[in-house]
Amino acid sequence: MRIKVQILAGLLITAFFSGCGGGSGGGSSPGVDVVDSLAFERVSNMSFGFQIIGDHGITQIDDKFFNLSLKQKGQIYMAQQTADMQFATLTVNAQNPVLCIRPTLTSIALIKVQRAGDQYTYTFGGFDPNPETFWWYLFDQVPVVQQWGNAMAWNEQGQPTFNSDYPVMKVRGIAPLPAADLTAQNGSVDAGVAGQYAVCITQGRIQHISRAIAAGQFQGAMYVEGVRVTNTGAVSSPVLRSRDNAGIRFSSFGGGQLMLVDVAGL
Repeated sequence: MRIKVQILAGLLITAFFSGCGGGSGGGSSPGVDVVDSLAFERVSNMSFGFQIIGDHGITQIDDKFFNLSLKQKGQIYMAQQTADMQFATLTVNAQNPVLCIRPTLTSIALIKVQRAGDQYTYTFGGFDPNPETFWWYLFDQVPVVQQWGNAMAWNEQGQPTFNSDYPVMKVRGIAPLPAADLTAQNGSVDAGVAGQYAVCITQGRIQHISRAIAAGQFQGAMYVEGVRVTNTGAVSSPVLRSRDNAGIRFSSFGGGQLMLVDVAGL
């Protein structure tokens, strides 16, 4: 791991860390990172700033982009339903929210999101004879009112971009939704290893199917993308939104994604 800090114009200090990993040599504490070396160099293309770069060269923390951190979590009860979709709502205050859910028994769909200033109202839907209480996790940028933490970074506007007192979002996988119709192919994202996960759907698919049952009469059904979490990832499936008599048919597919987030210990 590397930490880069520019404290003087044109002077960059890089600290290189290595983990002891519980080794017996050197008398260091198990699992503590130690500084291997410091490097000083003159640079002309880096403004004042702060960066932490992982072993694979990926910037993990800096002063330009904020980390999404766990701001709030809770549970939602979805009642059983056998006639039509059941709904449940959640209202939160946030700046740049990403909401992940963890239904493990039934498929839950995000029907809509309504915004009024910093207030967001999420409407979820389910259609299953079995009720379920599922967890939700709200990730957002670090609250400005929380000014101090064990380790922090700020941007040029004085807004915190990282606070070690808030657990950061740990993305374990991202997968595109299939281009096929919702009722033809499920979507899935797999972490490859068992764990405790939540999932976020961006731009889920919808599908309306109708058929003529008599002269001038149609029977239709609307489906929306629902999601259920497994021990290694998440799968999506169609959830019945409503039955109607409209003589139309349309589908929305492609462009959406499933994002898998590790919520163990949160």
